[in-house]
Order: sequence, then C-alpha cells, then structure tokens
Amino acid sequence: MINVNSVRLYLPDDLLGPRVGNDVQPLADYIKSLENRTVEYWSSHDPENANGLLIAIGVKPNGESRAWCDALDGTVSDKTLRDFEAQMALVPSVKVKDGPIAFAIEVAFAGRSVSIFPEIPTAWSSAARDAKKTMMIPDDLFTRLWPDS
Repeated sequence: MINVNSVRLYLPDDLLGPRVGNDVQPLADYIKSLENRTVEYWSSHDPENANGLLIAIGVKPNGESRAWCDALDGTVSDKTLRDFEAQMALVPSVKVKDGPIAFAIEVAFAGRSVSIFPEIPTAWSSAARDAKKTMMIPDDLFTRLWPDS
C-alpha cells in the first residue's frame, strides 16, 4: 500500500489559477486519479528496497502529461520506474491553458518512512544544472527538458 505524504504545487496561485481555471476540482480529481494509479501499480510491482517515491507531474496545454519519478531511501530498478512513469502518463490529464503546470506527489510505501523528500526530481535538477542558469518551473524547465513535439 501507499501512503501519500503531501502534494507540492510548483506554481504560485497567481499563475496556477489562470492555467487551471476558477474551479480547482478538476485538478484535485486528476491528482486523486494519479494517486489511485500509484496504489494500483505498486500493489502488483515490487518497490524493492525503496522507502518511497517523489512523483513529479507535468501537464501541457495540449493535454500531454509526463511523469518523472525518483525512488527514495533505497532503489527501484530503472526499468520499473520508467514503466511506472509511462503508466502515470496514461491517466487522462486536467485541462490547462496559457502554459504548463507541474506538481509532485510524495509517497511512502506502507510500513516505511522517507527521511526527506527532495524539492524536485533528479531529472529536473540535472537539466537545470546542465543549462547553467536559473530556470522557472515549469515553463523554462519544460522548454529544455520536455520540448514540444
């Protein structure tokens, strides 16, 4: 089983509101659907020796979504993490406009605890470091890490 520690929004309210609209319920429903998919996935896959996960989600105005996941306080095979990320991207996303949104879901596997949840996933920090400049999340980061197809 999975215990959700918290959900972290990467956009301030003054940017998030215009991108998701006045009704935040669709975003809340989307996050709940992602949490449900997480429980479903990990009930049939071995979390190996990881204590938890940081699951970062991005959604673009075109409806495309993507997940970046890091195992915490232990390891999960790269193949399993990439498969999990692909499963998360299949969850129908929330509609956004005027730019992308990003958030993270912090989870611990049942009976385990995570010492500290990182602020952002490793892939994001690596992309920012390689850019050698400050990058706004998600706008600048996604332009570099997840360009439009």
